[in-house]
Amino acid sequence: MAGGGLQGTASMPPRRCSPPGSVTEAASMVLAGRETVAAAARITGADPVSVEALAWETAKKRVYERDCGSCLACLAAGTDVHHRVRRVRGSSADPVIAFGFANTTLLCRPCHLKAHDMANPEMAARGYRLESWQSPEAEPLVLFSHTSGTTIWLTPAGEFATVPPRVGTSA
Repeated sequence: MAGGGLQGTASMPPRRCSPPGSVTEAASMVLAGRETVAAAARITGADPVSVEALAWETAKKRVYERDCGSCLACLAAGTDVHHRVRRVRGSSADPVIAFGFANTTLLCRPCHLKAHDMANPEMAARGYRLESWQSPEAEPLVLFSHTSGTTIWLTPAGEFATVPPRVGTSA
């Protein structure tokens, strides 16, 4: 075969690729809360868009696993990973807010819409909608019921705790 199948490649723009492993390494830094996406990409030489995509896909998978595929608010099938402290795309570089276990939970679509409905105080009272000044790991969630339920705290390690964290003390 003449040309070896490379015909037309001269007109294609060069593809920006990250070195093998650098995206994974950078995403690990972000998920550990050590670096922002931009800083991790700069350190490893990875493409920031790829780092953010891998970090978010990994975080979503871990939240689905932790929450057993169920909406923590009502026990329906979980469909949406929700940020308790809202992360507006591009405005929160904080990896703990963007990807952290204490700030993310699995909700069904109706509960997710309620969590973002500022006119509905229920989801804020149950800990699913927090203000930017609140610490997700220090704020409890009320699980499974709209009227009463189990109170838990989400930990940065991706676990459920039934007692409040000790704030301001070293463990």
